[in-house]
Amino acid sequence: MKRALVIGNDDYPLEHQKLESCVDDANDMHDALRIIGFDVLRKRNSPLKDTQIATKKFLQSIQPGDTAFFYFSGHGCQLDGINYLIPTNDTDIDEESIKHRALNAQKLTTSVHARRPGLFIMVLDCCRDNPFADQASLKNFFGFRSTRFKDGLAPMKGPPSTIIAYACAPDQLSLAGSGNQRNSAYTCTLLHYIVLPMDIKTVFQKTAIDVHKTTGGYQKPYLSINYNKPMYLVNNYMVNNPALQNFLRGRRSCDDNLRLRSLQSFNGIHKLKHLYARNCVIDRFPYNVPDLEYLLLSNNSILGYNTNANRTFDFNSNRITSIPPEIRFVRNLNHLSLFDNQLTFLPMEMFSIDTLVSLNIANNSFNPKELNRIIQTFKNKTHPDLMLHY
Repeated sequence: MKRALVIGNDDYPLEHQKLESCVDDANDMHDALRIIGFDVLRKRNSPLKDTQIATKKFLQSIQPGDTAFFYFSGHGCQLDGINYLIPTNDTDIDEESIKHRALNAQKLTTSVHARRPGLFIMVLDCCRDNPFADQASLKNFFGFRSTRFKDGLAPMKGPPSTIIAYACAPDQLSLAGSGNQRNSAYTCTLLHYIVLPMDIKTVFQKTAIDVHKTTGGYQKPYLSINYNKPMYLVNNYMVNNPALQNFLRGRRSCDDNLRLRSLQSFNGIHKLKHLYARNCVIDRFPYNVPDLEYLLLSNNSILGYNTNANRTFDFNSNRITSIPPEIRFVRNLNHLSLFDNQLTFLPMEMFSIDTLVSLNIANNSFNPKELNRIIQTFKNKTHPDLMLHY
């Protein structure tokens, strides 16, 4: 038999702790697992008592030789190398009480192993990056500063016949889903592969590769495998199941976010080099991403084709070295800030944007001759009233 417990927590008590996609993550994982033959227990916005009851019921359901699957989407943390999954009803947590007021992931793996399943799969899509007060540390979730708490989860080596999949590398944070995205980056990709007829280890390996790529290298999933046999959750006969086919047809590509309008959750992220956000309607950019080298925003409404609204583009404090000629296609671009970049010239197409009201090109790498050309062209030829900051 296939047994699963799926938990998704969005509704944490304080405003800065709330998440947006975890319940949808759990709902979609519940649907996927049921389609491929799991008996699934699902908990949404689960307080501690409900989590404990569900976990006990899940453990009691596991029989020797079963395939057991545990999935958690929500907040998690590590204390002294132990990983804790946070219920929704508790904010007054400290170093001692967390042991009794959150779900101990290591203890859960040990308890499942005692039931002697044929395979236990644990998926932890937690340690989200943006719900905390200063977006810098999970410690703010608990309201105190302790060196014993660390961001992200600690690596765990499961007992025999165990696979543990993490949405991100140890001690790192993962990208949270938002109102613009139904699922987190990791769960969205996993949902695509988990219903396909391939070895479960390959499922998680392909998921990790895709997530690393679609997040521009920011998020690198981690996998701990203590299971050497091939294992297929889906066989070739199940592929023709109409419910499975309908599930796959209903899934969008994980880089196809037709409601995604902002990349603000990337603000301040260092080491982000490549950013792909295709097939969206982006009109707000991230700022202070100093290592960004490649930005792919193909097939967006970023240039304003679908709106007459005035546009304000802010590219401050990046490492931009050139502006593409396609800038001329921007519709109703009023304000453009390129402060603190590495520009050495502006393309002639910049001077043909007749809607431009203000332009900030200060703190770049223009030589005096090029800077004088820019000033004279704007002031004396194309935009005499332009607010030009240089």
